[in-house]
Amino acid sequence: MKTTATSPERSFIPYLFVAFFGFLFAADGLMAWLAVTTFTGLETSSPYEKGLAYNDTLATVRRQKELGWTTVVRLDRRGLVLAAADREGRPLRDATVAARLVRPADGRLDRTLVLTETRPGRYEAPFDLPAKGLWVVRSEVRTARDTFFATDRRVVR
Repeated sequence: MKTTATSPERSFIPYLFVAFFGFLFAADGLMAWLAVTTFTGLETSSPYEKGLAYNDTLATVRRQKELGWTTVVRLDRRGLVLAAADREGRPLRDATVAARLVRPADGRLDRTLVLTETRPGRYEAPFDLPAKGLWVVRSEVRTARDTFFATDRRVVR
């Protein structure tokens, strides 16, 4: 009777197979853990209340279109400048202007600023921007009678 011994070159292949899939499971587990622990999944802090106020939001949008106001935003590493004008292009004077700077990539860098009027219709807030890249500027211009909201996307180099 003839017996054959297992070839020494093939004996390590099952171990490589197990090691390969073990590595894949470990990498996938790490990625899943990082995804779950670093993102809350919430875009807004109170989604239910915002949903209830949806009709108010639609009325605000209609009112803004009727006003015809415009804003021009400049954002750089030194600060934020906002120019606001009415339907006829006249500067909006004596308004209260606030802006929320939102960093889509990292919410920890978000900032809220109160701008001051430096010239008629021109509002500024000097500050040091914490990072370059894409920023979303959500501005709110309030006068004694009306409120105007605008959203601008700016890339800071």
